[in-house]
Amino acid sequence: MPRSIIQGISFALPTPYVEGHRCTLAEADILNKALTHALARGLYRTVREARESLHVRGDEGLSQEQERVVRRRAEEYIAAYTVGFAQGHEYIRAVEIEAKRIAERIVESRLYAKGSSLRDIARVELEAMINDLAQSGAVREEAEKRVSDIQRVARATHGALSTTHEGAGMGALFEEESE
Repeated sequence: MPRSIIQGISFALPTPYVEGHRCTLAEADILNKALTHALARGLYRTVREARESLHVRGDEGLSQEQERVVRRRAEEYIAAYTVGFAQGHEYIRAVEIEAKRIAERIVESRLYAKGSSLRDIARVELEAMINDLAQSGAVREEAEKRVSDIQRVARATHGALSTTHEGAGMGALFEEESE
């Protein structure tokens, strides 16, 4: 497993692609190199931002607790980026956005039931409530379902448009409307 040293901290970088993973050995090697290269670039930013949030300059050493915090953030980044690389970052980001949207509606509903509103809660506290709820299994499942449904409808619509207009694309659709 390749390793990358970022600001003095060594990280193991995953190489999940192997021969037989719907690719040849050469393709797996290229995918793993692309993944590890992209991870190392993003890791540098993640480590730098984590150090800054702890008020540690780049040339200062880290205490054991500070290194644990930086390492945890970096490992979370590695895990999320690796999943996104495999599944498509756009899909992962869409699920995250939808999960937060669902969580905000749930928080808003709960507050309303208690006679409050989103404006009654401090922004930092509200964001923490929404983020915690957005990570829950049920909310993530619903977000994934909604995003998958939207993508399925979009693909079907795109397919219908391209076959309806004999491959002429969206331009033909607009030309018909303007006549």
